Amino acid sequence: MRIKKVGTKIFIALFIFYVEISVLMIVFSMVNRQHEQTIHAQYSELERMNLVKSLQLSLVQAVMPANDFLILGGAPNEAENFKAIDSKVKDLIERLKGFRFNRAEEKELLNHIEEEYSRAREIALKIFAIPNAIGNREAGRLMEKMDKIVDDASRDAEMFYKFTQQDLEEVKIQMHRIKVLFDVVILVGILSNIILILFGLFFFRRTISLPLNSIRNVVLSVGKGNLEERINIKSNDEIGDLANSFNKMIEELQEAQEGMKRNYEMQIVLNKLLYLSLQPISMEEMLGKFIRQITSIS
Repeated sequence: MRIKKVGTKIFIALFIFYVEISVLMIVFSMVNRQHEQTIHAQYSELERMNLVKSLQLSLVQAVMPANDFLILGGAPNEAENFKAIDSKVKDLIERLKGFRFNRAEEKELLNHIEEEYSRAREIALKIFAIPNAIGNREAGRLMEKMDKIVDDASRDAEMFYKFTQQDLEEVKIQMHRIKVLFDVVILVGILSNIILILFGLFFFRRTISLPLNSIRNVVLSVGKGNLEERINIKSNDEIGDLANSFNKMIEELQEAQEGMKRNYEMQIVLNKLLYLSLQPISMEEMLGKFIRQITSIS
């Protein structure tokens, strides 16, 4: 089915352009949302990595007050130092629990670190409760046990840190993929807009500009007296109707001009007939000349 209205054609062309822009905006928005989510995930993984690193360091520091307590023979400030480190370790573990775990092993490792640290904490409190800790065999045995537990927890923290590094690398890979997708969307958008603009220019040139120029040229030619010109436009729209109307008008002008020409020639014949009738010649001679005049005109 051919579209017969210029306005409808223009509306369809603009609607196609609008749909293309809308689709691009939706895709761009989706890619941009993924990009923002990936950036947030990257910041989250970096924060978690820093927390795990701080937890590793704090676990090592947690052993030092108890060791110093035994060396110094029960210095009371070491117990306070341990409380500060203990509070920091607990806070780090709680903050790490607030993150989303990509692997079940990560959650298991964090739970195991918490359990191991709880055991080490209980041993540390027992050590701080021993008076005259220097040379105390029980205190030494507890210290060795505490060191072993903290070493296990530190190894778990190191493994947790490696998992976090892997998660961060996966986020970076995802960011690279989204960046490539982002570039593809922009490139496709630019190319599709160029194609649509070229199509629009071709459409308006073929539908409006060329037909109007053709009508203008024919009108100028007719205005100079050339009634043989015709507008060659076959479109079934308003411009086609206008071209047909112009062609019909030119045909009517041509017919009117031919009619005027015939009337003029007939008037000449009548004038000559009147002139001959006034001449002192016979009827036969006058009719012969009249016939010759008509024959020469036709």
